[in-house]
Amino acid sequence: MDSWNEFRKSHSGRGLSASELSELWKRYKEGDYDSDDDAPAADESDDEDLTAAVEAASEDPDEEQAPPVTHESPSGSGFGEWLRAWVFTDNSQLSNLLPSTRLLRQPGVNLALVLAGAFAFLLLLFNLFIGLANGCQVDPSAGCTVDWAPLLSNMLLQESVADSSPAPGEPDWFGSVMIFLSASLLWATMPANDS
Repeated sequence: MDSWNEFRKSHSGRGLSASELSELWKRYKEGDYDSDDDAPAADESDDEDLTAAVEAASEDPDEEQAPPVTHESPSGSGFGEWLRAWVFTDNSQLSNLLPSTRLLRQPGVNLALVLAGAFAFLLLLFNLFIGLANGCQVDPSAGCTVDWAPLLSNMLLQESVADSSPAPGEPDWFGSVMIFLSASLLWATMPANDS
């Protein structure tokens, strides 16, 4: 070692203060100190410290260790988890039925389809059992079930056919088809089995 920088680098990590390092440099220059004699001892102690740290960190893997603590929400399993998996799936029955439509693989689109299907299905069932219309011809104070086929006929063909009946009513053919389609949409948004 011919320079102070080399001497300082060789003694770094030994826990020496600046004054102790300066004193050793003076002794080295005078020939009273040989840095090679002191280095192996320091290196061995560093190696021993490192070895002890590695051994402590890698204790016997056969020993039983406590499993990591996980905090589950109350709905972590059961209905809440099933509902989350259904609503936010990116692998729905519909996306498997139409694999070229990448838009159907987005969880947000599946959520929108679930909401639309559920809203239509519940609205149609509400209409069937309680009624969406008011003022039936038979009983004006009771709720009336909207009959969809006569309603569309009245709108499109300008006919004047009664388009409601007292609730709970019997669904007309078009209402039955709409209930089936909205239920099918709900089924199509469910996660597909990979098997």
